[in-house]
Formats: sequence, structure tokens, C-alpha cells
Amino acid sequence: MTKFSGVYHKRRLIVGLKSVKTIPALDYYLTQLGNTLEPVEDNTTLEVHFSKKKSKKLGDYGRANVSKEDFEYLKVIGKGGYSKVTLARKKDSGRLYAVKIMKKADVFNRTKRSFFRSEVQIQNSLKECNFIVDLYYAFQTQDELYLAMDLCVGGTLFYFLNQLEPGIKNEQVAKFYLAEIIIAMEFIHC
Repeated sequence: MTKFSGVYHKRRLIVGLKSVKTIPALDYYLTQLGNTLEPVEDNTTLEVHFSKKKSKKLGDYGRANVSKEDFEYLKVIGKGGYSKVTLARKKDSGRLYAVKIMKKADVFNRTKRSFFRSEVQIQNSLKECNFIVDLYYAFQTQDELYLAMDLCVGGTLFYFLNQLEPGIKNEQVAKFYLAEIIIAMEFIHC
């Protein structure tokens, strides 16, 4: 029998709940503070998500020290010309991220190293815009570059707009998203 002392178990912190079958939309919902369990279907099994082993101080999970091993990679959710995007859970917090993974050889054969640094710097400067995903972590291994960003559940904008039936209401929805894109573009170029 497992014994718990408060929210700690063997020097680990309970940081949230997650679905046993890794349901991305549900797991994302469960990471948002203040949400209830009402939307969870009766036949869905949830499990406790523990942080990794705690060290002496609670705040030892510093931003500068993040590495590949700090994430649990769940599944590939997108692919591009020289990268893939993976749904990943940060082990210490249980929070879900979209992690863009690029092979250094592919990136540096096509661009200069300074391009990647510029992408990170530009992404960091755009944190004030609500219509651009935030970059939380940038790190590397010997062979790969990683960018951990906001997870936007629900698929791509292209997929969403293609699912709309023609009509006035759906034109309004498309106009709404176009307005968000225009605001984001203005923010980038100002």
C-alpha cells in the first residue's frame, strides 16, 4: 500500500492528473488551474502525475537548466520541412508543450547558425502578443535543437477552416481568425 504525506510521495510532488490513454485535449484541460472534472467521461481513467524526484529546494527546476530529459515525449503532432513537433509533458510540472525538434545537420545545411538564435530571440520578444504562441524553453543536444512552446489543441488553422461549411456564420468565424492573424502580423512588424 502506498502512503502519502500531504502532496509528497518519496520526495516527489503531486502536480496534477493525466489520462492513462494520453488524450491530448483532456490532458491539456487538466493542466489548467481551476478546471473541474465534470467534462471527464465516466469510463476515462486518470492517474496522478508526480514531479520528478525533488531536490532540497522546491525552486531547483530553473529555466536555464532545462534539457531533453526534463520532458516525456508523447507523440508527434506535426511535421515540417526540417522539423517535427511533438506533444511533450514537462516531468516536474505535468504541463503539456508543443516541442519543435530540428536536426542540427538539416537546419545548419540550409541556414546559418545565427538564424536559429534569431528565431529564439524574436520569439522571446513576442511574448506580449496574445495571438502568437509563447516560447518557454530552448535547448539542444549534440544532434538536435528543441523549442518548447504553447500547445494549441484543436489542430491547425488550415484544418479548422476546411471543416467549416459555407455560410454567413462561418464567414464570421473565418473573419475572426483573420483579424487575429492581422493583429499578430502588426505586432511583429511594429
